[in-house]
Amino acid sequence: MLSMPQLRLLPIIALVVLSYSRTGFASAQYLPPDVQVRDHVNGLRSAALSRPLRATSIVAIEISAGTLNDTDATPGLAHLAEHILLRHRVHSENSVTLRDFITLHGGRLDAKTSYNTTRFYFEINNKALPTLLQSLHRFLSEPDFSNPTIASEIAAINDEFAFLKTKLSWRLRDALKPATSEHHPFRRFSAGNFESFSSRSLDEIKSDLSDFFRNHYSAAKMSVLLVSPDSNAQQQHYLNDSFGKLPSSNLVYTPIPPLFDQSLLPLELAIRENVGSAQMQLLLPLNGIPLPHARSAIEYLKFWSESEGAGSWQSQLLATDLLSQITLESGIAAGNSASISLSITPTKHGMANTTRLINTVVASLRALISQAQAAPLYDDFLRQRARDQAIPTLIDRDFAYQVLAKLDEPQTEKAGMAPQHFLFGENFKARIHVDNTLRIMVHGDLPATQLSPVFSVPYSIQRAKSEADQGHDIHHAIALSNFSPPIQLHEMTTLPALARYAHAPDMVLQTPSLTTWHSIGQYRDEELLVRLSLDIPDTTRSLRSRTLGELWYEALKRASQNTDAKWYQHSHGVGLQLRGDIASLQKNLHDISMLLGTGMSESEFSAIKADLIRDWKAPPSYRFAFQALVDKLREVVLRSEDGVDEKVQTLQTQDLSAFDNLHRSSLQSLNATMYIYGATRAQAELLSRSFAIQHRTENATTVVDSPSLDQPEGPADTNDTLSLALGSDANALLHFQEAPNTLPEDDAKFRLLLPLIKRQYFSSLREDQKLAYGVTVVPVTLDSHKGLALIAQSSTSSPNELQHATRQFLRDFPQWLNTLPESRFEQLKISLADELLPQPLQGEALAEHYWSQIASKRSSGDWNTAVKNALSQIDREELSQYFDSVFGNASQRSLILQGWPAQDG
Repeated sequence: MLSMPQLRLLPIIALVVLSYSRTGFASAQYLPPDVQVRDHVNGLRSAALSRPLRATSIVAIEISAGTLNDTDATPGLAHLAEHILLRHRVHSENSVTLRDFITLHGGRLDAKTSYNTTRFYFEINNKALPTLLQSLHRFLSEPDFSNPTIASEIAAINDEFAFLKTKLSWRLRDALKPATSEHHPFRRFSAGNFESFSSRSLDEIKSDLSDFFRNHYSAAKMSVLLVSPDSNAQQQHYLNDSFGKLPSSNLVYTPIPPLFDQSLLPLELAIRENVGSAQMQLLLPLNGIPLPHARSAIEYLKFWSESEGAGSWQSQLLATDLLSQITLESGIAAGNSASISLSITPTKHGMANTTRLINTVVASLRALISQAQAAPLYDDFLRQRARDQAIPTLIDRDFAYQVLAKLDEPQTEKAGMAPQHFLFGENFKARIHVDNTLRIMVHGDLPATQLSPVFSVPYSIQRAKSEADQGHDIHHAIALSNFSPPIQLHEMTTLPALARYAHAPDMVLQTPSLTTWHSIGQYRDEELLVRLSLDIPDTTRSLRSRTLGELWYEALKRASQNTDAKWYQHSHGVGLQLRGDIASLQKNLHDISMLLGTGMSESEFSAIKADLIRDWKAPPSYRFAFQALVDKLREVVLRSEDGVDEKVQTLQTQDLSAFDNLHRSSLQSLNATMYIYGATRAQAELLSRSFAIQHRTENATTVVDSPSLDQPEGPADTNDTLSLALGSDANALLHFQEAPNTLPEDDAKFRLLLPLIKRQYFSSLREDQKLAYGVTVVPVTLDSHKGLALIAQSSTSSPNELQHATRQFLRDFPQWLNTLPESRFEQLKISLADELLPQPLQGEALAEHYWSQIASKRSSGDWNTAVKNALSQIDREELSQYFDSVFGNASQRSLILQGWPAQDG
C-alpha cells in the first residue's frame, strides 16, 4: 500500500503537503526509558518493549528506502517489493503466505511505502511469534520469489492504481511535480501499474527485485521494534536469532537533490480541481538547513503557531480579514531537505488581494521567529514534548511507527538536539521571505494551460513577481503586534472534565415551533457557531411533496448565498450551519427566516424546476463503481430516496399553485431546533428572536397525492437482488444485511463482529480467490435502517461471481469464528472497550458532539457506557449466535445490488 500522510485541518493539505517528516512522539529528544534500544554488529538498530500482560506480540519494521529509490527503468519497484514480502510463504505446520499466517494466528498486519521508507506492522498471537521472526529472517536473508507471484502482485498494484487515480490527494501530487527540481526522483511515477512495468519482462523484474532487496532490505538500513510479554532478555534473544543474523552490507545512500530549486522561486502553481472553497498552500524550502535542525525548528514554530486567544499569531492573522484559517506544519521532505508549509483558506478579500495576503503571512512568520528566541519558552516546549513521550496504554500501529521513525534518525541527532539549538540561526531566517515561496492555489475555476503527466490534472505554472517587482503601496504586508506566547498549554481532557469550562448545552427557549439551546465557548473570542435543523413533515410525506420540497430547498440555497449558510438535507427536512459574530448572525438568521416565509414568482419557479429536471436527468459519473450501488441502496431502503424517472415525471406535472399550497402548509407544521455554540444565554436569546418565520396568510388548499405516482411507505422487500448499469469501468457488488441493534448488547456484538467480517471478507475475495481488489465491509445507517454492507469491486470478475463468492463466505464464516483464538477475541474486546471511552474533545468538535446529542435526543456517553458494560459479558458462542440471527434469519432484511459498466450506445 502506498502511503501519503494526511494532515488535520484542510482537505488541500493532504493533497499538497506530501511530508514524510516525523512529528509528535517521533520528534521527541529521547525514546521512553522502557524501550530498550540496541545497535547490532550487522548495522541493525532494534528496540524492545516488554509488556507482560499483552495477549499479542508486535513486530514492526522500517526500511530506509522507498519510492525515491525506484529505478528509472522500473517505476513502482519499491511498492512491488512491499507486496512481495507479504506474499512469501511461512514454513510452519502449514505452508501458507505471510498474510494468511498472520490471520490464522489471530493477528493483523499493515504495510506502507512512502518516499523515503517502507514500513511493516505485524501483530500476532504470542505463541506464533518465534515462527514469524524466523520466517522473516529466512526470507530477508535469501529472498525467493516466482514469476507467477510477481505477475499476481503487479496486477494487484494495477488495481490499486485504479483507485489512486481518482483520489484528489494523488491528483494534486501529480500536478505538483512540474514545480519541483527537474531531475528529482519525486517526478517519477511511484505508484506502479501495468504500464510502468510493461517495458520489463518478468525475469528482468525479478532481477530488479533481487537487486532492490540486496541493496535496501539489508540490516544496515533497517530498524525493528518488538513488543511482547517476554522478558527483555528473551526479547534480545529473539532479535539476535532473527534480524541480528541478517547479512550486513555496505551502507550506500544515493544523494537526492533538494526537492525545489530555490533559484526558480517564487513560483505560482494553479491547480484546477473542485475542492469547495479556494485553498492556498505556501511552501518555503529550507535547502541547506540540516534536516534534524529543520525538523526541530518547524516543530517549535508549530508550537507557537497553535497558541490561542487574543493576540496570538492565528487570531491576529484572522483579524486582517485576508484569511479565515491557517495552519503551520512541516511540509514536503522528499529526500534530505525540509520545508515549512502554511495552509491557508483565503477570504473573499484575501482572494482579491493574494499578494498582500502572502506578504502578510510571510512577514508574520519572520516576526514569529524573532519572538520565539526565548529560552524559557523553548524549555516549556521541551517539557511538552517530554510529556508526549509517555507510552500509551494501548500500544498500536501508530505508536510502533513513531518508535521506528525515531530509531531511523541518525545517531548524531541526539548531540545536535541540545537545548541551545532553539536559536534558529541566520541561515534559517534568510529562507523566510516571499521570494523563497512556492504558492499553490487550488480551486475549480482557476485557469489552466497544461495537464499533469500521469493523471491529466489541469494546471498552470509561472514565475511570480519578486518582492522587488511588487512596488511599495497596495501590497505592503499588514503590520501585526507582538504575538501572545504559548505559555499556558491547553491540556486534552476527557469529556466530563471539559464541562468545567465548556458547559454542556442549556435550553434557552422552547415554543411550539422553535427550541433553542446554547453552550458557552471553550476559548475566549471564539467565533459563534449556529446549527439549525428544520423539521418540515409536509415535505417528506409523498413523492409529490418530496420533489416540491427539493425544489424549495434549491430555492433557499440560491436565495441565501450572501449569508454563507451551509445547507444540507436530512430525512425530516433541511438544516444549515452559520458562523460569525452576533451582528452578522442576527442579520443572517433574520434574512433566512424571511426567505422561509417568502413564496416564489412564476419565473423563479419555472427556472428552478427546469434546472432540477436537467440535473436529475444528467447521468451521474462515479469515480468508484460501488458508489453507484450505495446511491441505489439509499433509493431502495429509504423510500424518501426516490428514483430519478419518478421524480422527473412528478415534477413535470407540478405548477406554482401546487408549490404554494405545500409552502403554506409546511410553514404551519415547521418545527425548528437551534443550537448556538460560543454564545452567552443573553446572546442566544437575542439570536432566537432574530429567527421568526412569517407564516403566509392565504388559505391553503388541500392537495391529495396521486397514488399512482407515489411509492409505498416502509422498507424494501426482503432478500431482493437488483442490477443496474454503472457510470464506471468496473463491476461491483453490494450485499446489504440489516442488523437491528436497538439494545446495547446487540450493538456490542455488532461492533465486535464488524472488524472480523471485514478482515475475513478481504482475505477471502482479494487474497485467496483474487476475485476483486476493492473489498471492504462498512456499517450502514439509513434513518432507522441499520446494518452492514459487504462491498466488492473488480475489473475482471462479474457481479455474479462476486455474489457467489460472498454467499459462500457468509456460509463459511461461522466455522472460522469458532476457530478464532480466545486471546485474539479478548484482545478485540479490550480494543473496542478503549474506543468506547469518552474521547477528548475541544472547541467545535465538542460543539458537534453536543449538537449530535440534541439532534438524536440521546446521550452517546450513556449509550457507550451501556455498550461497554455489555461487551464484557459476550463470549464467542454468543457472537456466533448473533451472526446467525442476522445472516441466517429469513425474516431479516437483506438486499443485493450488482452492477456492470454502462455500455456505450
